[in-house]
Amino acid sequence: MEKFSKIFILILVVLLFQLYVIEDNFIYAKPKDTNETEKANYMKEMEESQPKKDLDYQAIFDNLENIQVKFIHDEDPDEYYDTQKIYFSPYPLIRLTQKLYVKNQTIEPGFYLLTPREYNGKRCVLFKQAGKIKHIVPIFEYKKIIVELEYNKPPKKWWQIRDRYTFQTQYYERKIRAFDVYSNFYEIDLYYRDGLYKMLFKKNPY
Repeated sequence: MEKFSKIFILILVVLLFQLYVIEDNFIYAKPKDTNETEKANYMKEMEESQPKKDLDYQAIFDNLENIQVKFIHDEDPDEYYDTQKIYFSPYPLIRLTQKLYVKNQTIEPGFYLLTPREYNGKRCVLFKQAGKIKHIVPIFEYKKIIVELEYNKPPKKWWQIRDRYTFQTQYYERKIRAFDVYSNFYEIDLYYRDGLYKMLFKKNPY
Protein backbone atom coordinates (compact mmCIF):
# COMPACT_ATOMS: atom_id res chain seq x y z
CA MET A 1 0.00 0.00 0.00
CA GLU A 2 2.82 2.37 0.88
CA LYS A 3 4.52 1.64 -2.45
CA PHE A 4 1.28 2.40 -4.31
CA SER A 5 0.93 5.73 -2.47
CA LYS A 6 4.44 6.76 -3.48
CA ILE A 7 3.74 5.92 -7.12
CA PHE A 8 0.49 7.90 -7.00
CA ILE A 9 2.23 10.92 -5.50
CA LEU A 10 4.99 10.71 -8.12
CA ILE A 11 2.42 10.65 -10.95
CA LEU A 12 0.61 13.61 -9.42
CA VAL A 13 3.85 15.60 -9.20
CA VAL A 14 4.65 14.85 -12.85
CA LEU A 15 1.18 16.02 -13.96
CA LEU A 16 1.47 19.23 -11.97
CA PHE A 17 4.92 19.82 -13.43
CA GLN A 18 3.51 19.53 -16.94
CA LEU A 19 0.65 21.90 -16.16
CA TYR A 20 2.66 24.65 -14.51
CA VAL A 21 6.19 24.34 -15.91
CA ILE A 22 6.25 22.64 -19.31
CA GLU A 23 3.20 24.55 -20.50
CA ASP A 24 4.71 27.90 -19.66
CA ASN A 25 8.15 27.10 -21.06
CA PHE A 26 7.20 25.42 -24.32
CA ILE A 27 3.67 26.47 -25.26
CA TYR A 28 3.93 30.15 -24.49
CA ALA A 29 6.89 32.23 -25.54
CA LYS A 30 8.71 34.07 -22.81
CA PRO A 31 8.57 37.81 -23.53
CA LYS A 32 11.95 39.27 -24.22
CA ASP A 33 13.27 41.95 -21.94
CA THR A 34 12.04 45.17 -23.55
CA ASN A 35 12.90 48.32 -21.65
CA GLU A 36 10.67 51.37 -21.39
CA THR A 37 12.65 53.35 -23.98
CA GLU A 38 12.30 50.56 -26.55
CA LYS A 39 8.59 50.32 -25.81
CA ALA A 40 8.10 54.06 -26.17
CA ASN A 41 10.03 54.19 -29.45
CA TYR A 42 8.11 51.23 -30.80
CA MET A 43 4.71 52.65 -29.87
CA LYS A 44 5.67 55.99 -31.44
CA GLU A 45 6.75 54.25 -34.65
CA MET A 46 3.52 52.26 -34.83
CA GLU A 47 1.48 55.38 -34.19
CA GLU A 48 3.22 57.14 -37.06
CA SER A 49 2.39 54.25 -39.38
CA GLN A 50 -1.36 54.65 -38.86
CA PRO A 51 -3.49 56.02 -41.74
CA LYS A 52 -3.12 59.78 -42.24
CA LYS A 53 -4.89 62.35 -44.35
CA ASP A 54 -1.70 63.65 -45.89
CA LEU A 55 -0.67 60.29 -47.34
CA ASP A 56 -0.98 59.95 -51.10
CA TYR A 57 -2.93 56.71 -51.15
CA GLN A 58 -3.43 56.88 -54.90
CA ALA A 59 0.34 56.91 -55.44
CA ILE A 60 0.80 54.05 -52.96
CA PHE A 61 -1.89 52.05 -54.74
CA ASP A 62 -0.46 52.74 -58.20
CA ASN A 63 3.00 51.58 -57.07
CA LEU A 64 1.79 48.19 -55.83
CA GLU A 65 3.38 45.30 -57.69
CA ASN A 66 1.26 42.78 -59.52
CA ILE A 67 2.78 39.58 -58.11
CA GLN A 68 2.48 36.58 -60.41
CA VAL A 69 3.03 33.14 -58.89
CA LYS A 70 1.78 29.84 -60.28
CA PHE A 71 0.51 27.15 -57.92
CA ILE A 72 -0.41 23.55 -58.63
CA HIS A 73 -4.19 23.17 -58.19
CA ASP A 74 -4.22 26.63 -56.54
CA GLU A 75 -2.84 25.11 -53.34
CA ASP A 76 -0.27 26.66 -51.02
CA PRO A 77 2.65 24.17 -50.80
CA ASP A 78 3.96 25.74 -47.59
CA GLU A 79 0.70 25.23 -45.70
CA TYR A 80 1.67 21.65 -44.95
CA TYR A 81 4.68 22.77 -42.92
CA ASP A 82 2.62 25.38 -41.04
CA THR A 83 -0.06 22.90 -40.01
CA GLN A 84 1.66 19.53 -39.62
CA LYS A 85 1.81 19.76 -35.80
CA ILE A 86 -1.52 21.41 -35.07
CA TYR A 87 -5.22 20.61 -35.45
CA PHE A 88 -6.43 24.03 -36.57
CA SER A 89 -5.51 26.69 -39.10
CA PRO A 90 -2.75 29.04 -37.93
CA TYR A 91 -3.95 31.79 -40.28
CA PRO A 92 -6.33 34.57 -39.21
CA LEU A 93 -9.80 34.68 -40.74
CA ILE A 94 -11.40 37.79 -42.18
CA ARG A 95 -14.93 38.34 -43.43
CA LEU A 96 -15.39 40.87 -46.22
CA THR A 97 -18.85 42.34 -46.64
CA GLN A 98 -18.20 44.22 -49.88
CA LYS A 99 -16.04 43.91 -52.95
CA LEU A 100 -12.47 45.16 -52.78
CA TYR A 101 -10.17 45.89 -55.70
CA VAL A 102 -6.40 45.65 -56.01
CA LYS A 103 -4.53 45.81 -59.32
CA ASN A 104 -6.39 43.54 -61.72
CA GLN A 105 -8.15 41.54 -58.98
CA THR A 106 -11.68 41.81 -57.64
CA ILE A 107 -12.04 40.25 -54.20
CA GLU A 108 -15.60 39.11 -53.64
CA PRO A 109 -17.36 39.29 -50.25
CA GLY A 110 -16.83 36.23 -48.08
CA PHE A 111 -14.54 34.57 -45.61
CA TYR A 112 -10.80 34.36 -46.31
CA LEU A 113 -7.80 32.94 -44.49
CA LEU A 114 -4.94 35.44 -44.80
CA THR A 115 -1.52 33.87 -45.25
CA PRO A 116 1.65 35.98 -45.56
CA ARG A 117 4.27 34.69 -47.95
CA GLU A 118 7.41 35.84 -49.74
CA TYR A 119 8.28 34.95 -53.32
CA ASN A 120 11.46 36.10 -55.05
CA GLY A 121 12.06 38.67 -52.34
CA LYS A 122 8.54 40.13 -52.66
CA ARG A 123 6.15 39.88 -49.74
CA CYS A 124 2.46 39.30 -50.31
CA VAL A 125 -0.65 37.89 -48.62
CA LEU A 126 -2.59 34.91 -49.95
CA PHE A 127 -6.37 35.06 -49.67
CA LYS A 128 -7.56 31.47 -49.35
CA GLN A 129 -10.91 29.71 -49.26
CA ALA A 130 -11.42 26.00 -48.62
CA GLY A 131 -7.70 25.41 -48.99
CA LYS A 132 -7.52 27.09 -52.39
CA ILE A 133 -5.66 30.31 -53.20
CA LYS A 134 -8.13 32.85 -54.55
CA HIS A 135 -5.97 35.97 -54.62
CA ILE A 136 -2.35 37.06 -54.26
CA VAL A 137 -2.37 40.53 -52.72
CA PRO A 138 0.77 42.70 -52.68
CA ILE A 139 1.68 44.66 -49.57
CA PHE A 140 2.78 48.28 -49.51
CA GLU A 141 4.64 48.14 -46.20
CA TYR A 142 6.20 45.53 -43.94
CA LYS A 143 7.31 46.07 -40.36
CA LYS A 144 8.92 43.94 -37.68
CA ILE A 145 6.86 44.07 -34.51
CA ILE A 146 7.55 43.46 -30.82
CA VAL A 147 5.50 40.34 -30.16
CA GLU A 148 4.76 40.86 -26.46
CA LEU A 149 3.42 44.36 -27.11
CA GLU A 150 1.01 43.27 -29.85
CA TYR A 151 -0.49 39.99 -28.67
CA ASN A 152 -2.18 38.89 -25.49
CA LYS A 153 -1.01 35.62 -23.99
CA PRO A 154 -3.89 33.09 -24.14
CA PRO A 155 -5.34 32.19 -20.73
CA LYS A 156 -3.99 28.96 -19.30
CA LYS A 157 -6.58 26.36 -18.35
CA TRP A 158 -5.31 24.80 -15.17
CA TRP A 159 -7.18 21.55 -15.76
CA GLN A 160 -6.04 20.92 -19.33
CA ILE A 161 -2.97 18.84 -20.09
CA ARG A 162 -1.60 19.96 -23.44
CA ASP A 163 0.79 18.45 -25.89
CA ARG A 164 3.74 20.85 -25.93
CA TYR A 165 4.55 19.89 -29.53
CA THR A 166 1.00 20.34 -30.82
CA PHE A 167 0.09 23.74 -29.44
CA GLN A 168 2.85 26.12 -30.44
CA THR A 169 3.06 29.69 -29.23
CA GLN A 170 3.42 31.15 -32.68
CA TYR A 171 -0.08 30.10 -33.69
CA TYR A 172 -1.62 32.49 -31.19
CA GLU A 173 0.39 35.36 -32.62
CA ARG A 174 -2.00 36.71 -35.23
CA LYS A 175 -4.58 39.44 -35.60
CA ILE A 176 -6.13 41.72 -38.20
CA ARG A 177 -6.87 45.43 -38.14
CA ALA A 178 -8.83 47.21 -40.87
CA PHE A 179 -9.19 50.91 -41.66
CA ASP A 180 -11.67 52.72 -43.85
CA VAL A 181 -9.07 55.24 -44.96
CA TYR A 182 -9.64 58.51 -46.71
CA SER A 183 -11.31 58.77 -50.09
CA ASN A 184 -11.78 55.52 -51.98
CA PHE A 185 -9.33 53.28 -50.11
CA TYR A 186 -9.46 50.53 -47.54
CA GLU A 187 -6.45 49.29 -45.56
CA ILE A 188 -6.07 45.85 -44.00
CA ASP A 189 -3.17 45.23 -41.59
CA LEU A 190 -2.22 41.62 -40.98
CA TYR A 191 -0.21 40.89 -37.83
CA TYR A 192 1.34 37.44 -38.10
CA ARG A 193 4.02 36.20 -35.69
CA ASP A 194 6.68 38.94 -35.66
CA GLY A 195 5.61 40.77 -38.82
CA LEU A 196 3.07 43.40 -39.87
CA TYR A 197 1.83 43.25 -43.47
CA LYS A 198 -0.06 46.31 -44.70
CA MET A 199 -2.40 46.01 -47.69
CA LEU A 200 -4.29 48.67 -49.58
CA PHE A 201 -7.46 48.24 -51.63
CA LYS A 202 -9.92 50.35 -53.52
CA LYS A 203 -13.58 50.28 -52.54
CA ASN A 204 -14.62 51.06 -56.10
CA PRO A 205 -13.00 49.90 -59.35
CA TYR A 206 -12.55 53.45 -60.69
